[in-house]
Amino acid sequence: MKIYLVRHGETDWNLSGKAQGQSDIPLNSTGESQALSISEYFSDINIESIYSSSVQRALKTASIIALNHDHDPIINDKFLEIDFGALDGTPLNEMRSRFPEFFDKWSSDPTTAIFPESKETLQLLQSRTWEGVGELVKRHKETDNILIVSHAFAIYSILCRALDMPLRNYGRLRLMPGTISMLEAKKNPGKGFIDTKWTLTKLNSAPSKE
Repeated sequence: MKIYLVRHGETDWNLSGKAQGQSDIPLNSTGESQALSISEYFSDINIESIYSSSVQRALKTASIIALNHDHDPIINDKFLEIDFGALDGTPLNEMRSRFPEFFDKWSSDPTTAIFPESKETLQLLQSRTWEGVGELVKRHKETDNILIVSHAFAIYSILCRALDMPLRNYGRLRLMPGTISMLEAKKNPGKGFIDTKWTLTKLNSAPSKE
């Protein structure tokens, strides 16, 4: 099984360096062009199912990819971005000065730091995204190719779990808007999802540069 993890195309908040969690921000013109490039990349690849979070930047990216396939995106908010709470929309260069107490906790342990006015942590995010991946692995055949359009932290959480990498080290990975990463999953006969073997075969790949 190949699981393609696509980070949605660029938005104006990406461009201006603002934190972008669950706010419903649309793609900008660059983001739409990126989605078209991704769609072209997948035009000759058989995709069994396309999944997307419900926010429009992800769903629009998924819908453009789906133009070359015979099925519509399936909304699955297990793959929604982390809830940044009060940090949503804050310029990245102002976060530490505006939320010093949170950043002290984030600096000591980013996995359990709770975002202001949110109930979510990176640890909780990983629990729901990995649950979502497990459901897809159980639902699909080992020969299927499936595609998930999601968000930076959501994808980081999946990659860290699949690679048995400490979640606190997510920053050692890099995911730009409009890029593709890929995991290959091999189910062990007679065993459960937890025993699935994972291999990272693509990371942060922009189709226009391939």
